[in-house]
Amino acid sequence: MTKGHPSFFSWCLPVRAVVRSTAFGLFAFLTACLLIFWRTPLYAQEPVEPYVADQLVLDLSLLSEEDRDALFTQYNLTHLDSIPEWGMYLVQTPPGQAPTLKDTLSTVVGVTIVELNYIRTLYDDFPQDFYFPYQWGLHNTAQTACGQQGTLDADVDAPEAWSWSTGSNSVLVAVLDAGIQVDHPDLMGKIAGSVNFVSPTFRDIILPRGHGTQVAGIIAAATDNFFLTGSSLTPVKNYLGVAGSDWHAKLLNVKVCVDTGSCYDWYTAKGIQWAIEAGAKVINMSFGGRAPSDFMNYALKVADERGVTAVAAAGNDHSNVRTYPCSSGKTICVGGTDNRDGLYINSNWGTWVHVVAPAFCIATTITNNDYTSLDYADSGTSLAAPFVSGLASLIIARYPSVLQCPWYYLGCTDDAVRNIIFYMGVDPIPGTGTYWWKGRVNFWKALRGY
Repeated sequence: MTKGHPSFFSWCLPVRAVVRSTAFGLFAFLTACLLIFWRTPLYAQEPVEPYVADQLVLDLSLLSEEDRDALFTQYNLTHLDSIPEWGMYLVQTPPGQAPTLKDTLSTVVGVTIVELNYIRTLYDDFPQDFYFPYQWGLHNTAQTACGQQGTLDADVDAPEAWSWSTGSNSVLVAVLDAGIQVDHPDLMGKIAGSVNFVSPTFRDIILPRGHGTQVAGIIAAATDNFFLTGSSLTPVKNYLGVAGSDWHAKLLNVKVCVDTGSCYDWYTAKGIQWAIEAGAKVINMSFGGRAPSDFMNYALKVADERGVTAVAAAGNDHSNVRTYPCSSGKTICVGGTDNRDGLYINSNWGTWVHVVAPAFCIATTITNNDYTSLDYADSGTSLAAPFVSGLASLIIARYPSVLQCPWYYLGCTDDAVRNIIFYMGVDPIPGTGTYWWKGRVNFWKALRGY
């Protein structure tokens, strides 16, 4: 709802009699009124986040089965789905009544969470013009990417870090997204499990080149893989594709976003629960929206308590407005940089963004067995988050028990991976403290151990 700008006198007339007796009082009064008037926005509009019509998410863990059924009957709610371990329910309301019932049910004793089923958006920027990119994010030699010459060493120092560890196939990274092309030449054999919560179409068909497939390649594309040609006496190695941040990590393909790119909170939470039970140590979420959610916070709290590191993208609105789940407090919130170590032009920003990673013109795997290379590549914080997910999996591989990690003075609790990244694994490049909190991630610093 939009409200008009308040008039100067509507603020000031009620108190003018108090101060008009003295010249100083009148001066103070006028100054205060002008400040109030100046600080009041011309329009105060509540943000509107898209949500699934006629659905609510309820936490009924405190109610008995009898009380729950009575609640459904009293408010004409239809049970659609549940996460029994958490006491969470997805219900359908009568047409058009979800917002009203949200307010009503929030006053019912024993109902601790009542939320709309918000829809988040996959974060990706697809360029209109295609240029020649390289994997500058892993190793920047000042090469040109999408028409912009880079800055030497404005990267995550991956080759240096790989001297410490190239990862482990015992680490599972869950990619909560729109699906992965599991038979891609650089991803075959990397998928340890798949689940589809939203769509009869399991493949990644986000146009024009997929989304989850790009994220997966950045995290863990097969590296140093090749096929042989030539004779048995003089074989020739033909190397394939791109390098992953973690050479050996296995991926969980968790489809929680529909084929149009919308990601519903309910399916995301179910994906988080499934990933936890499947043994994921890292969860990547390259999507978000502006509506905060106690329901999503609960899901991420469970993940955190189970020792799972959640990574989320900050978004591509070039705004300092917080997005979720990135700024939930239970994720590593990732913004984006370009190939000169500057803020990626569309990245959201602010000190609520924990770290940044390469987001501009990123070479990776795409659908139809192809790669972003030669003359085109995509950009966005969706592609920055998986660099950090890859780094998290490298840290876990190098130090399998985070409770025994060498940074004991940081606590080495369930937050150990985050602490290593925040306090040991960043370069405090210009913009740190303004556009993001800690810095641009540096794989080598995070893995070196001192």
